[in-house]
Amino acid sequence: QELENYSTNIRREWALTNGIGGYAGSSVLGAHNRTHQGYLIASLHPPVSRFLVFSKTNERILQGENEFDLTCAQHKGGIRTDGRKYLTRFTYDGTACFDYQAGELELHKSICLAQGKNLSAVAYEVENKGDDATLIITPLMNFREHSESSTVDTLNFTTSCLKNSFTLIPQKDPSVKIQLAFSDGTLEQRD
Repeated sequence: QELENYSTNIRREWALTNGIGGYAGSSVLGAHNRTHQGYLIASLHPPVSRFLVFSKTNERILQGENEFDLTCAQHKGGIRTDGRKYLTRFTYDGTACFDYQAGELELHKSICLAQGKNLSAVAYEVENKGDDATLIITPLMNFREHSESSTVDTLNFTTSCLKNSFTLIPQKDPSVKIQLAFSDGTLEQRD
């Protein structure tokens, strides 16, 4: 019940640090409310030169005829995706943890940072008590100074894909390599 009030909980925040100037943070709802929030704000020249490289993940569950969008975000013009109706619990114990209940499926999402590295990890645990389901995870990537707004230039990358990973080279700075790897599932590239 405490998570139902959007205007209050968008201001309740969590933060993680990696010990070299990088960090992660957002609201307890999973929606960002500041330009400098995300799952990895990397310090490219520790402890300075902070860039948002991994904004967040959006999750959807397909189960039978049902689709559950767990995304929580508010966009320009007041458009809101309201996945918080599935959010049952947020906890913080050095990792940020979100629990969701969608249909007959329970999803636990944990976010943490490695100490001494520009490395973020997002882990999922799923318990399904119903029909077969598909979890679709959409990572939102970026490359911009952490206090600036996103532009078309910050979203232009040279991309290469492997079976369980993809690499992004920002066109703004080809010396940077952003890599996202996953342990299970299939990668579907889209524009």
